[in-house]
Amino acid sequence: MLLEEFEKRTNIFVPGEYFDVIHQFYMDKDQFCEAYKNNTDNLAVKIKMAYVEKRTREQVAVCHRLEAEEKKWQNTVKELRSEIALLTRKLECEQEWMPYEDVSGQFYENIANNGVSPASDEETVRFVSTHFGFDMTKISIKRVKPLYEINRHQQLRQAGVTVRNPYIFASDWNYIYFSSMGIDYEILNGKIIPL
Repeated sequence: MLLEEFEKRTNIFVPGEYFDVIHQFYMDKDQFCEAYKNNTDNLAVKIKMAYVEKRTREQVAVCHRLEAEEKKWQNTVKELRSEIALLTRKLECEQEWMPYEDVSGQFYENIANNGVSPASDEETVRFVSTHFGFDMTKISIKRVKPLYEINRHQQLRQAGVTVRNPYIFASDWNYIYFSSMGIDYEILNGKIIPL
């Protein structure tokens, strides 16, 4: 019996894979269709349970296959990450990165270790505006400065940060790191250096 014939005789419409299960219980056409419609001896229930079991087995098999594939992909990703780490270390050695000399670094250490507390932002902004002519509303005092490394190709990269608080002892003995209109500056003992 074909699916179309079953649907015509029972007036019940089922998917093709469900009909495959129905076909396993098949007997005489008329008798079978009548028994299915009336659920004689739980025939329709038995067929439904057989179909659900078949679908469950198929889905479990798919899940097992997908889990195996996922483990394989996880191992591949792990291997690729290890390879990337190794290549990154090799590249680091090849490029010969070293600390970039910060000319103000030693100077800052000397002035900061003087036992005096840093200047306030307001005091520093006033000092920069008064002595160097910057607009007070455009000055932003910076207390953290990036540290850089340089390689043999003269390329720079940021390697960290360092604290750079402002110190003002006199007009010719001071350190200030600030920004104005998108440009960073350092003031070292009264001399301004754009960075």
